[in-house]
Amino acid sequence: AYDEGSEDEEEVDDEDEVVLRNIGDSNIDSVSGQCSIVINFDCRKRSRVTYRWKSILRRMLCVNPCLHLHSTIGSYAIREHSKRNIPLPEKVHIESYTQATVRGVLYRANPYWKGGEWYDWDVVRFPETVNTKGGKTCLARIMGFFRYTDIGMLTFKHLEMSEYNSANVSQMRDDTLYAVLHCQTSHFKHEALEKTFFCKFTMTDHSQMYILPAVCIRGPMLVVPDVLDSGEASQKNY
Repeated sequence: AYDEGSEDEEEVDDEDEVVLRNIGDSNIDSVSGQCSIVINFDCRKRSRVTYRWKSILRRMLCVNPCLHLHSTIGSYAIREHSKRNIPLPEKVHIESYTQATVRGVLYRANPYWKGGEWYDWDVVRFPETVNTKGGKTCLARIMGFFRYTDIGMLTFKHLEMSEYNSANVSQMRDDTLYAVLHCQTSHFKHEALEKTFFCKFTMTDHSQMYILPAVCIRGPMLVVPDVLDSGEASQKNY
């Protein structure tokens, strides 16, 4: 369920008006298209979302944030808290963004751009974690960018890259810019693309998305859906 928030904010006119610098990572040049999202959990671990766009235009048009963005964040919170037998917080606050410039390249993950949705494709390199060496790449579609605004969140950086325990995390803030990514079912090797100029791939189910630091995005990719028949394109094969 969606509800507009009621908090007062600075009034602005341009839909991509906010440009914020990430002082924690030199590879993130800027982000914009800000939306404050609150994921509320009930006693049955069901979530309800409230949101407020910074942009007056998006508020007037009643633009909904991407469903896959907040549902993936909510599912990650439920899974990690359950795994560690830590009570789930009543609310998770995030700031989401419709676009980010990473290493000089602008990527959009926008539920409303020029009258429709626009979600860019990219090559993602998985980072090294406490359990994996990292370095593998895959093709992915960016469903959104976000930052946690609460202290003490169980985040990818704290749990999977740094292996902090829950006691350490309770007083820590994670300022990392994250991306929610819908990835292909297998890994991708750039050498294969250089030989054939194109490759076919299949996407995972929407329930199997990843949350990774935005700096894992290595470059843009041109992707077109597989044509099934005249006037019909695949939603899973590309």
